[in-house]
Amino acid sequence: SSGSTVKHTSPDRICEISVNLPPLPTQQKIAAILSSLDDKIELNNKINTNLESQAKPLFKNWFVDFEPFGGKMPEGWKVEKLSELINVKYGKDHKKLDDGKYPVYGSGGIMRYVNKFLYDKESVLIPRKGTLNNVFYINEPFWSVDTMFYTEMKKETFQDEARRLRPRLTALARRYTDDADDAEDIVQDALLKLWLMHDDLQSPPDGLAMVLTRNLSIDHQRRKKLPILTPEMVETAYEEDERIERMMRVIDTLPGMQQIVLRLRHLEGMEYRDIAHITGTTETAVRKTLSRARKAVAERINKRKYDDKDRG
Repeated sequence: SSGSTVKHTSPDRICEISVNLPPLPTQQKIAAILSSLDDKIELNNKINTNLESQAKPLFKNWFVDFEPFGGKMPEGWKVEKLSELINVKYGKDHKKLDDGKYPVYGSGGIMRYVNKFLYDKESVLIPRKGTLNNVFYINEPFWSVDTMFYTEMKKETFQDEARRLRPRLTALARRYTDDADDAEDIVQDALLKLWLMHDDLQSPPDGLAMVLTRNLSIDHQRRKKLPILTPEMVETAYEEDERIERMMRVIDTLPGMQQIVLRLRHLEGMEYRDIAHITGTTETAVRKTLSRARKAVAERINKRKYDDKDRG
């Protein structure tokens, strides 16, 4: 290159540069591979375009024209503004973050992985610059750059879900208790449990709400049929209640997902596959989380026992 201030070159010098080329058969193989990749990309783009063209009329058929429902909006559905359901927030700069396991999303997709997350619940990412049609649905912890919006679901949405579910849950509880007041109390307890879990759930709450209501109804009926207690039985029951209370206090100190999995498995008696569906994960992940939760509970209970002995 030449030039005292700005370095530059010339076409003649560029033409003099030697370039190592592979043999012609190797070049042809490389060209064939690149050509097949180009064909695959083009085919995928056509498939995506076809799916999008099918999705639009299907969406209009269901949610605009309501044709599957006789042309009328189904009972229980309503039209609301997006602002009534979610908060839209700005992403943040990621350049000062260290590398890690959490994906950083830009308008073109995942840019890198970092050691912190910006939000860890379900969200929709919406570009505000760049490729504006790349909208992403995320159900895992993530970081979003400052050229993206991300959404947070409002707590009022849970209240709407509770109002929608209450009649079904009440009818279920009535089938077990045959008492309106008892059924109402059971449903209230079920909705309270659901509220305590709702931040960590990744799917609609209907199935879990029904399981909670059924189990609470069964427990209620069992309690109503308890035999007359002797003083010895009262003392044993008191000790058991204290043990359970200590256990619950320990469980309350666990990370959110460990609490959820432990409660669903051991308190609600749910199967691994159902827990995986509700939490938006896999059965393997559920088993690992449950194992860590059990270990943490055992360690903390043992620590409290030693602490009590030291104070004694």
